[in-house]
Amino acid sequence: MPITISYNEFTTQTGDMPSGASQPYQYSGIKSAISDLDADDRTIIFTNLPSGLEVVQTLSTEPFDSVFIDIAQYDDYILMKQLNDQWQSSGVYSGFAVAYTSGGFWAAGEINGNSPGTILTGAGNENSSILDISFNGIDYMNTTFTRTEPEEFTSISLERGKKYTLDGDGSLFYLHSNSQVNFYQNENYSWYPVLVETSVINSGIVITGLSFNSVASSVNLPQSGIFEVYWSGDQLNYAERSTLIAPAPFQSSSLAEGYGWNATYANENFSSYNILSNNSGNTGTAAIQLNAAATNGEQFTDLIIPLRKLYVTFTDNP
Repeated sequence: MPITISYNEFTTQTGDMPSGASQPYQYSGIKSAISDLDADDRTIIFTNLPSGLEVVQTLSTEPFDSVFIDIAQYDDYILMKQLNDQWQSSGVYSGFAVAYTSGGFWAAGEINGNSPGTILTGAGNENSSILDISFNGIDYMNTTFTRTEPEEFTSISLERGKKYTLDGDGSLFYLHSNSQVNFYQNENYSWYPVLVETSVINSGIVITGLSFNSVASSVNLPQSGIFEVYWSGDQLNYAERSTLIAPAPFQSSSLAEGYGWNATYANENFSSYNILSNNSGNTGTAAIQLNAAATNGEQFTDLIIPLRKLYVTFTDNP
């Protein structure tokens, strides 16, 4: 059976709507948690409409300016709105953002240093659409080198964004006099760190390398601890940290493991309808029928909850 919605139930009176649909759309909530719309009928009747207020077809709102991002182990469907070169959330998730970073990749997380930190990274360039970014959870991919005897040992090359453990297995960790621990800045990005954990080093560990501009630099780490070793300009530096500080604009937080990405959805008009009557004769009523399938071919009930909405466009046509 059809359901009936009176114009008096509209959250915001819309009799003064501008003529014609335009971008950006201004939406007003009408009714939520509809459970009595018959699947075989799908008809909605609007009553008590002012003279001249007619139902018209809903057009595309592209280019879209908001998306839902579904993050595993965090929460489902965070609404992100584009603000300049960032996508930002609001409300309970205020401070959560998605942006292209100084590390040359995209990231998602708390931009103000709050928990849980920066939790996703994704490939892409600064002009990539957020819908084209496949995000991944943070994984330091810890590599352990254990050496307890002073004999020949291959030099160790460190890679950005990973963790390495130099482990003496309860005794001294040895490097042969001809071996080195190298960390080269192979790409021209300002964010260029690595995590190094040292365990019972005989005299500390020296890390050497060349900056992207081919300037040599080195740091001497203490005997034991976890350190972030990073390039700043043409200099190698280190700080005692258990996680990596995220790249700008997330530099107030660290990279946090344990989260994953499911999907990103444009907050678009997936629903569609046929107009049965549009109040063109100023009868005070209009009727539409919701299409069984969404505009992307999915069944309406298969859409994720935030997108399971019917957008109806009214226009003032005196």
